[in-house]
Amino acid sequence: MKRICFLLLFFSGFCSFANINKEIENRADLSDFDTAPFIDIWKSGKMPGKVSAKGAEVMKGEFAKNNQRKGFVIENVSKPQIQFYDVEGAKDAPAMLVCPGGAYLSLQYSNEGLRVARFFNSLGIKAFVLKYRVPYKMNERDPINMDAQRAIKYIRHNAKKFGIDPKRVGMIGFSAGGNLTAWMSCNFDKKLYEPIDKIDSQSARPDIACLIYPHLLNKGSTYNPSDEMIVREDTPPSFVVHAQDDRVPMASSLSYLMQLYEKKVPLDVHFFSKGGHAFSVINMRGIPIDGWTDMLIKWLAYRNFIDKDRQ
Repeated sequence: MKRICFLLLFFSGFCSFANINKEIENRADLSDFDTAPFIDIWKSGKMPGKVSAKGAEVMKGEFAKNNQRKGFVIENVSKPQIQFYDVEGAKDAPAMLVCPGGAYLSLQYSNEGLRVARFFNSLGIKAFVLKYRVPYKMNERDPINMDAQRAIKYIRHNAKKFGIDPKRVGMIGFSAGGNLTAWMSCNFDKKLYEPIDKIDSQSARPDIACLIYPHLLNKGSTYNPSDEMIVREDTPPSFVVHAQDDRVPMASSLSYLMQLYEKKVPLDVHFFSKGGHAFSVINMRGIPIDGWTDMLIKWLAYRNFIDKDRQ
């Protein structure tokens, strides 16, 4: 009970309602998806782990009731890649690995990948959207974790080529992607496969971690952490957002937050009474979750992930 009472001190009800970047919010075209390059993270024939997908990769259209979240999901991924969203002219820039959700069955690519990459680009942050292997079968989670580890290592190894600062490589995940980001924060050095090349000599630890409505960080409906989500003292500084009316119970985030506090990991937490699930970086006017990205921007600046000329 004391733990829960303590965590309630972090609760943010109505906060600042400044508008997020309207260009990011209102653009309905998906042209970036066609122009931003996809990069294979594994060498041909060297990818470890199983592939659960059967048949060809599939893209399906989807939209929400408010008609604002037009876009697509990707299913049946057998070829893990990162899609690079560059910031023209930026050198030694910070970078974020973006992990879309989709219950590990598909990837909510446009809403929690492409939109988020554009948002970071508007701040001068280069972005890489991770297209990881889905769907996954029970007890075959390792291939997804391998993809995340390899992606961070690949980005760091090619930092000069991408024009990024290898000491400023963060990670953000939504829903299942938030689960993956938490796993990486706790298990970045877990050996899942034998090293393939020089890329695997790089660290897979994110420099910062953003968990947005993460799911399954706890055991069942309890506040006890999942066995694979055990926070360490070197877990990266973390930013967590969750809405009380989310279909993913807030206990998922609460179980993780208490660990962050006990291990003295720097944490910034924002809970809201309303916001639902899958709000991504869209401006949700008129409800408490609106403006959460303003808090993220301030946090990124504090963590030196937004260069001074962009603040």
